[in-house]
Amino acid sequence: MPRPKHARDIEIAEIRVDDRDDPTSWDGENTYVAITREITGYGDRPWTLGAYFKTSQIGDEIERVMGSAMLGLGAMAVAVIVAILLGKRLSRPIQAIAGQATRVADFDLDGVTPLPRSRVLELDNQASAFNAMLIGLRAFSTYIPRSLVAKLVRTGEIGIAEPREAVVTVMFTDIAGFTTLSEQMDAAAAARLLNHHFAILCGAVDAHGGTVDKFLGDGMLAFFGAPDRLKGHAAAAVRAAAAIREELDKDNLEAAGEGRPPLHVRIGIHTGSVIVGNIGHPTASTIRSSATP
Repeated sequence: MPRPKHARDIEIAEIRVDDRDDPTSWDGENTYVAITREITGYGDRPWTLGAYFKTSQIGDEIERVMGSAMLGLGAMAVAVIVAILLGKRLSRPIQAIAGQATRVADFDLDGVTPLPRSRVLELDNQASAFNAMLIGLRAFSTYIPRSLVAKLVRTGEIGIAEPREAVVTVMFTDIAGFTTLSEQMDAAAAARLLNHHFAILCGAVDAHGGTVDKFLGDGMLAFFGAPDRLKGHAAAAVRAAAAIREELDKDNLEAAGEGRPPLHVRIGIHTGSVIVGNIGHPTASTIRSSATP
């Protein structure tokens, strides 16, 4: 007996055909689904068009559709898992680049390690460019004091390197009798001695807020009050000079036990109005004093 269901103007009915030999059978082979629709305008009576299918055939189609749907859901779940794993794998080198870039921003070049190559073309190109930049910065820092560049980067002020007049304190140092001393040493030994000596001086200047500008043979030029606007820069320079003397006294005691010659340093300090910033070539940072020492 039909049990009709209406969907818009389409009628769907389930029809069971009784089997006289087996009236209790209801296995789907004797059950049909009929789909009909009435069409008017082609005669006095409306036409009824329809089609019928065995419910067993429909069940097979439904099972195939459900199987396809489950397969699609499984494929989607696998795709999501793969995307998450791939995203994590791609994020690791990006995080490494961000960490190394932070060290470069702080000009901590000694703590920066070259980035490894990657199978992903874009990441590999980025790693190659970063490593090339690191090599260039390390070569650049050999000729420009790192403390000066680090302070310029840290201030972040626009036009901080433009020439301007400021009152600063300048420190000059040189090693007494170094010319005679260096004549008794080979070039490599003299270079090692100077590097060790300048490390002591730079540490004291940095610790008291000063900036090492350049090295002149066995001498050093540093200034206090630029590019950082340091209050009490004259007193800071004096404290730095006292720290240098104290550290050199300790080092000379160690030098006696290691067979190194002791070094005696002369230090000059002057405070006055200067022009500070890029003077001369646009890429050269220097300081020029307009006061008479």
